[in-house]
Amino acid sequence: MTKGPILQELWDGLPKSRKKKIKASASQRKRRIMNMQTPAHPGQIVKDLIGEAGLSVVTAAQHLGISRQKLTRLIGKKSGISPEMALRLEAVFGSTAESWMRMQDAWELAEVGGQHDGN
Repeated sequence: MTKGPILQELWDGLPKSRKKKIKASASQRKRRIMNMQTPAHPGQIVKDLIGEAGLSVVTAAQHLGISRQKLTRLIGKKSGISPEMALRLEAVFGSTAESWMRMQDAWELAEVGGQHDGN
């Protein structure tokens, strides 16, 4: 995943030891996601990225230009990613808005599919 300009600036200021831990954590997250039958909720990915960057929810919300409550709903899996939010995530965390929307679509399809299994 490419870093957005804000995340790149934060990344550049981190000590090497912290960067090493973040890279290891990202690698573990990728393996966990790849092994899951149900895709991760995009909010979980955002939560992981916020934690890896060492940001608070308040700071991350400010960078995204949204309220803390809105970000809390997303990372708490109570809301999804809208096209507008996907553009905001692209600007801050990198990756493309399209990939954020694909993550949201994959999660929603898995949720609907899980509700209909065996019926």
